[in-house]
Amino acid sequence: MVVSSSESAVPPLLRSNVVRSEARLVHAVGGALPVLHARVTEKLLEVAGGKPLQAGQLRTHFARVSARQPEWQLPVREKSADKEVRAFVRRELRSTPRLSYTAALRRYRATGRACEQKRFKVLFGSVTEESDAK
Repeated sequence: MVVSSSESAVPPLLRSNVVRSEARLVHAVGGALPVLHARVTEKLLEVAGGKPLQAGQLRTHFARVSARQPEWQLPVREKSADKEVRAFVRRELRSTPRLSYTAALRRYRATGRACEQKRFKVLFGSVTEESDAK
C-alpha cells in the first residue's frame, strides 16, 4: 500500500496500490496537515481490521470518506506580537495552572490568532520560567 496525495508521484507499477490522502481527510482522521498521511495509514489499518490489505477496497473506502468531507482550508489567523502571546499564556495559566503548551496553543489559535508552534513553545516556556522564579 502507498498512501499519497498524488498517484503521479508513485512509480507506475505501484499505482494500483495507492490510497489517495487528500487534505480534506484531516476532518475525518484528525491531526494536522503535516501528519495527514500517517493518520490515514493508521485509519487504513484500523479499517482493514487485521485482515490482508485490499488496495481496491481501501481506495474506494477512503474516496467515499473523502467525498463526504468539506474542503480543507488554510486557517486565516491574525499575527501576534510576543507581548500579546505572553499575556495570553499568563491569563490561561492563571485559570488552568497545569495547562500544557500544546493545549494553550490550540486555545490561542481558536481565538483566531496565529503563532508558529516553536515560537509559542519558547514564549510559553519563558512565562512558566517567570512564574517559577516568583
